[in-house]
Amino acid sequence: MTTGSHEPGVEIASVEDGDGGCPSQAAALLDDLRHDLEAQEAARDTLLAQAGEQQQLLAIDHVQAEKIRQVLLSETRATTQAQNRQQWMFFALGVLTSIPIGVAINLLVH
Repeated sequence: MTTGSHEPGVEIASVEDGDGGCPSQAAALLDDLRHDLEAQEAARDTLLAQAGEQQQLLAIDHVQAEKIRQVLLSETRATTQAQNRQQWMFFALGVLTSIPIGVAINLLVH
């Protein structure tokens, strides 16, 4: 029996078909299975750690997205308020210039 890159199912079949399940073959197979299980557990732990890091990054991204939204909303409000002030200013200037002109025209005509 060789150890290394193999398929456990093939080895199990060869042990069952062998000379009644030699204890050294069974021990080697169990050792290989234990190594495979440890490798799978290490891979699982790595994946769980990566998933935790991704969750933290996602939470940070949500916080940053909320901050960006707040900035954009405040900028939009400030822009809207500035436009409203500008419109009222032009209205007031129009009223303040049209009244004296109207009075001057009335005085000149009469």
